Amino acid sequence: MRSFMTVGAAALMAGILLTACTNNIESTRNLSTAGEGFSPQLAENYRELTLFEADQMYDWPDAWLFADKALAASRGMVPAPERVADWHIPENQIPGLNRARADLVSAIDAGFARQHPVQAAMAQTSFDCWIEQLEEGWQLDHIEKCRSAYESALNSWQVRQITSQVIPEFPPTPSEPVKYLKEPEASRGACVPTAQPVADQSAQRFRVQFAHDSAVLDSAASETLEVGAELACSGEVDEIFVEGHADRSGASEHNLRLSMKRALAVWHQLIVRGVSPHKIWIGPRGEAMPETATVDGEKNADNRRVLVFLEAPRGGEMVSIEGCAEPFHTTDIAS
Repeated sequence: MRSFMTVGAAALMAGILLTACTNNIESTRNLSTAGEGFSPQLAENYRELTLFEADQMYDWPDAWLFADKALAASRGMVPAPERVADWHIPENQIPGLNRARADLVSAIDAGFARQHPVQAAMAQTSFDCWIEQLEEGWQLDHIEKCRSAYESALNSWQVRQITSQVIPEFPPTPSEPVKYLKEPEASRGACVPTAQPVADQSAQRFRVQFAHDSAVLDSAASETLEVGAELACSGEVDEIFVEGHADRSGASEHNLRLSMKRALAVWHQLIVRGVSPHKIWIGPRGEAMPETATVDGEKNADNRRVLVFLEAPRGGEMVSIEGCAEPFHTTDIAS
């Protein structure tokens, strides 16, 4: 429970507080939260938190807190995310929560709430839920659920911001796909179909390597993408996951942006080669998932890559990567 007063004062005010809580909670229960802006979304989300705390957890003080915020939001006001200092949080959790709150406030100030009110309201109310559950400290699944919801909502904004800043100026894609899908020559590595059902394989994959601090595709990458696009265009592929990576030689934020640039470069070339954009999912990973472990600041060619995963429908068939003479291009090109 947020620290409003001393325990002794709270005991003296118990009867009054319970009456106020009940009135606020019942008003919130019957609250109309129609609207599409940030405040209506906050009102609806805080209403849900209120009823959860009141009806399922019997936590009247926290239900009252969330009801108060729901009612304020329903009147067009924007209640702030909870302050960490107002809660009894374990010392080792405080720095992380302070950073999370600062990130949230910064995002809201930068336009998150205006441009994406549903996700912004989810981020704020999930943060408040996270901090409230963390103070109680015993429902670990609830703590994780609220924390995860906060991070997912805020990440959706951060990825949009990165994407808007790093999408390269590609030439327009032709109205009809360029016919790059030639039969690969044996010297480039020939891939042959396999009769094994894909149920025995989670996915096929290929990789594209990059020079240090670069998102430019070289000739080896183009050859890889030519063969990979042919596989991706086949009827045996339902979804394609393009996962960008970077090594640890730069700042983590820079590496996240760089991994997005690399993923977008591969994404564009797959589309130019006839792959449906509706099949493709993009994920920047920055330096977070290295193939080869290194110390911070170290250059590493293995980690400067984009991985492309081709997911097949259950029971389908794919081209075996073992049938390729040179499935991966791993040549290091120094910057």
